[in-house]
Amino acid sequence: MTISEDRFRLVFLLSGAVITALVCWSVFSLKSSQQSARYETQIDRTLQAIGQRLVIAQASLDALVGLYQASDEMDAALFTPFSEEILQDYRFIDSLQYQTYITRGEKQQLIDEMHEAGFSQFSIKRSGVENAGLMDSDYYLVTSFLEPLTPSSANQMGMDWLASGKVEQAFLRAASENMSQLISAPRLLEKSRHLILLKPTYFGRSVQSDAADRFEQVSGMFAIVLDWDLLTGFSHHEGKNPLAVDFSLITEGGELFAHQERKFTNENETSIEAGNILLTVKARYLSEPTQDTFWWVLLAGLLSVIVYTVTILELRSRYLLQRDKNRAQSQLYRERERAEVALRSIGDAVITTDIDQDIIYMNPVAEHMLGCRLQDVHGRHITELVRLEFQPMGEEIPDPIGFYIDMTQTNLRQTGIDIVLKVGTSRLSVDGNASPLLDSQGELIGSMLVLRDVSLEQELTNQLVYQASHDSLTGLMNRSEFENRVKESLELSRQQNRQNALFYIDLDQFKLVNDTCGHGAGDELLKRLAGVLQAQIRKEDVVARLGGDEFGILLHDCDQDHAKKMAERTREALHEMRFRWKDKIFDVSGSIGLVMINRMSGSLSELMSAADLACYAAKDAGRDVVHFYHADDAEIAAKFRQMQWLPRIREAIKSNEFELALQPVESLKDGSNPRIIYEFLLRWPQDDGSYISPSLFIPSAERYDLMSDLDLWVIENTLAVVPKLKAELKYPENQMFTINLSGQSVCDPTLADFIIGKLRRYEVNPKTICFEVTETVAIANFSTAIDFINSLRELGCRFALDDFGSGLSSFSYLKRLPLDFLKIDGLFVRDMVDDPVDLAMVRTIHDVAKVLKLQTIAEWVEDAATLDSLDSIGIDFVQGFHISKPIMVSELLPLAAATEKEGPPGTEGRAELPALSTAVSD
Repeated sequence: MTISEDRFRLVFLLSGAVITALVCWSVFSLKSSQQSARYETQIDRTLQAIGQRLVIAQASLDALVGLYQASDEMDAALFTPFSEEILQDYRFIDSLQYQTYITRGEKQQLIDEMHEAGFSQFSIKRSGVENAGLMDSDYYLVTSFLEPLTPSSANQMGMDWLASGKVEQAFLRAASENMSQLISAPRLLEKSRHLILLKPTYFGRSVQSDAADRFEQVSGMFAIVLDWDLLTGFSHHEGKNPLAVDFSLITEGGELFAHQERKFTNENETSIEAGNILLTVKARYLSEPTQDTFWWVLLAGLLSVIVYTVTILELRSRYLLQRDKNRAQSQLYRERERAEVALRSIGDAVITTDIDQDIIYMNPVAEHMLGCRLQDVHGRHITELVRLEFQPMGEEIPDPIGFYIDMTQTNLRQTGIDIVLKVGTSRLSVDGNASPLLDSQGELIGSMLVLRDVSLEQELTNQLVYQASHDSLTGLMNRSEFENRVKESLELSRQQNRQNALFYIDLDQFKLVNDTCGHGAGDELLKRLAGVLQAQIRKEDVVARLGGDEFGILLHDCDQDHAKKMAERTREALHEMRFRWKDKIFDVSGSIGLVMINRMSGSLSELMSAADLACYAAKDAGRDVVHFYHADDAEIAAKFRQMQWLPRIREAIKSNEFELALQPVESLKDGSNPRIIYEFLLRWPQDDGSYISPSLFIPSAERYDLMSDLDLWVIENTLAVVPKLKAELKYPENQMFTINLSGQSVCDPTLADFIIGKLRRYEVNPKTICFEVTETVAIANFSTAIDFINSLRELGCRFALDDFGSGLSSFSYLKRLPLDFLKIDGLFVRDMVDDPVDLAMVRTIHDVAKVLKLQTIAEWVEDAATLDSLDSIGIDFVQGFHISKPIMVSELLPLAAATEKEGPPGTEGRAELPALSTAVSD
């Protein structure tokens, strides 16, 4: 072997090794390129999904704002159903919230309203942590509605979002621009990988154009919390093999949501536009060679060696040519695939045409929207498929592309006008835009039309508007919409001198159906009743559910005679209705208040109040009747006077204006237990030193369900003062204190627990407390009264039956009631000395009480003769002005302190109840 041959072999081996290495590298590059292309396709699809989900979130936020503006207020009945549907359909939405924008002066009012709504622990705080402390700021942005409301998310209720500077800046910017803002979740929300999409709300149905005016109009803010991991469609798993694709958000403050567990070799940034939100998302991935790639490289190396040995020159020439061709094709394929993926992944319908507006391309969304395939319509004119028209006018748009190009170039959008796409018999609400396509020389070569289906947004808006004006159970108008119609009718009556009629209907004994058969039966009755009422009116008339079992009817262009006939016909229709529920049949009737609406009528509130009062008058007249309201109606005037007490009583309870008086009940038996009884009485002092008689305001409190509130006030304040009085009054070891209870309180299933809690709080011995219930209350609510009495007697409390003898079934019920004392009605005691019938009644009641082992108490003892007569009968206790007049507790406690050192023997440090110079009526 010569040197030249050795050189040839060396060159051959070196060139073969180089060629083999090139072949292996080419195969490796090709496989890596294919793998990278798959990653990029996957990333493009995910970025498109992010954009679609942001559009959905933006649409949900706009729908919430539309709901708020349509209803002028936000409550749980509107917010919760809508939020639950959104949360169920779109899992990337973590929660929906509404924050109320208030000043420092409105802070306590919001807290009180939330407490009344059932959030008893509601308070304003810096973050979701309970002990974060209260703030003292000029303005607050407080979470007042939240879905889903779970034990873990409930701590966000009352959270002040202005505690975060980031949120405050976004809120101010959003209010200034009247546009939504997207920010990363603030630290106070305790959600590190979340975004907040927010938009302000404004008072009124229109938003001011000036930014400064909008700030004055701001009422709050809706916020949608987005889970970044669910928004991107990926969830990062910790461990040895995390996902090889990671998405992060690029902001002015830096990169957010990036995982740093491993080093990525590839990354790119992409901008996503969703409405007015522009995001920059960075995608990282790690393109690692697989085992399959190494096998291909090894095989290619072996083949290259074999082929090289056969014909090095030919193989090398062909290989280099093929390699260049593959590279060019790979690049072209990747570019075309990227363009195809981008168009296919767009959530809008994309249609491109040539210069004659003949279709040359449609993406899959456009094919689905138009109900055809590209290959079937290629080359057809766009107006043959895309047929648009204005709604509700029905005017067609002859040139869709020209219409949207003009709109885009003039920077105008349709406002208050719906555009629908007609596809066969179907109609879709759409929004769109169009743009011309130009070549590299700027010559027009075609056009592109983009259409977006907004049917869901339109449907949601219509649904929310309907829900805001209709009752969800019966489908009738709700009270708010009904009052709007009445107000319109009132204005027309004044302008055109028309007469209209207003009915206020209240079902009689509806509570009986609920209590007997449950609320499901009550709901079914209300639905059937709605159908009966709807059948009585004309098309132009209106029927609505005003709340509970109350309904309203508005008759247009109706004189007084016709209104009365219609009211009577409606009453008869209700009277003839029979409601069957399982094995029970109920008679249905209603009380109707009728008010005429004419140019002399008062305001809306006065009309509704008059109708309500007329309905109450119908109930008082025996139910199942119609009461016609007129200006000089004496019954209505009396009920109106009763209603005037309501705000005063509520304010007096809230402001703690009431006071307690104490009247002793003396024992006529030596060594009795108790030796003395003190009855607490309610007094309402006025600024001039006088007192409002309970007989004036108690009937109003009973009629309008305020007696429970009054009783709770008396119980709370009585039990609070008993320990102080007990140590100061005579017979400290042998005392008893009585508290009067109304029928409304006795029927309250929570009252017993309330009393037990207060007894424990103020450390009052239950054996020293006696509760008085009237004979009428005990008999009317017999089973409930027995349960209530037994629950407290088990603790040691005692019970007295007040005003005994005024009922009709006294003796038959008396033996079944678990009592300790029997108070004889003062009407019998007052004249018993002169009236033998009254004397016989007192003696008879006392004899029956002794058989039942009850102690008797005689009321209204006004003179010594009456006292002697009662003593001779054997009455146990006596009470009246002859014994002692009531004295205010506020006067008694200072008096006890002053006489502590001057008491008579055996009562050192104890205060006697003196007779008052001025009588205080019981």
